[in-house]
Formats: sequence, structure tokens, C-alpha cells
Amino acid sequence: MAETKDSFFGANIIEEGDDLKMASGVVFGEAVNIDVKDLTIRLRVFDGETKEARIVEIVETETWDWKNPGTWRVINGWQVTSYSALLSILHQKQLKGIEEIEMLEAPRFSMLSGG
Repeated sequence: MAETKDSFFGANIIEEGDDLKMASGVVFGEAVNIDVKDLTIRLRVFDGETKEARIVEIVETETWDWKNPGTWRVINGWQVTSYSALLSILHQKQLKGIEEIEMLEAPRFSMLSGG
């Protein structure tokens, strides 16, 4: 099977609750609980300042400063503002058969000014 992945473009906002152990998302109209252990999708993070990319462990993202408005994280045109929102997006992409997803992480000012 060919590897599939998703990229980032644009910036909308998606927010979920702040539960750091499990995330509640809506998939096909049903509420689901997402356990990070069930996610096999890879997360590639592109640093908007250094232009470097790295694969991160999803569990590592729980320790990120999600409350910092100066850092924007974008997946497929959606600004991701919480750990639970990230888990929800990753879960939905995994259900679609996507094996890797890309996230852009950059300072807010550079995203607004065009980098």
C-alpha cells in the first residue's frame, strides 16, 4: 500500500476541551474517546523559523505550551489550539488511512505577515 500523508495550508481555528489524557472528538456524527496509545499515525512538524522538519512522538505534544497565543500550529489549514484537538484531528486522519500528517509550527507574527 502506498504511503499517504496530509499537509497544511491556510489557517482556521479548531478547539476542543483541555482534557490531557483523552480527547473527545466527533467522527461521522458520533462522539468518540481517543487514547493516544491507539494512534499509529506519524506527526511531522515543520518549524516555521528554521525551516527544519522532524517527526515527533504524539505523546510528546501533551507537554507543549498550548496556551501560548504567540505560537501557531496549523494542520490542513486549521489552527490547532489544544492537545485534545490535535488528537481528534490525528484520529480522524488515521481513520481515513493517512499514515503521516504534517503540522506547521511558527510564531504568530510570521504567520500573519506572510513569513
